[in-house]
Amino acid sequence: DAAVNPGNSGGPLINLQGEVVGINTAIVGASFQGVSFAIPSGIAQDVYARLRKEGQFVRGWLGVALEEITPQRATDLSVPREGVLVTDVVGEPARRAGIRPGDIVLSWNSEEVSSPAELSWKVASTASGSTAAITLRRSGTELKLEVLVGERRL
Repeated sequence: DAAVNPGNSGGPLINLQGEVVGINTAIVGASFQGVSFAIPSGIAQDVYARLRKEGQFVRGWLGVALEEITPQRATDLSVPREGVLVTDVVGEPARRAGIRPGDIVLSWNSEEVSSPAELSWKVASTASGSTAAITLRRSGTELKLEVLVGERRL
């Protein structure tokens, strides 16, 4: 927990051992309200190294809108509370792979996913242009598809 005040954005977030653990980026609201955000230092280092080496930063992209499967949503859909619900297909990588709204993503490259943020991170960390294995549930049936990962430039 760290208080970040206006004007601290871009500054280091330091732990009790004096190590930089993040870069302060934003505060919620027009004035300090006790909620602030930071980019983890490991991510900042990766972005810096790739920008320096390649002159650009590219993340993997799937092209789906996602929703967490809450207990209520699982009841509404009559599905187990596992995976991540695809609510919309907004990009070619997902469309070409055959992913549809209503599909439930269970794993990405054989690693289980349990939240939209987790799946988004796994996709973003996958090299664009590579092929990824995705396991999903559609109408009670488990499917395994291959996705040609798209490119999202940052």
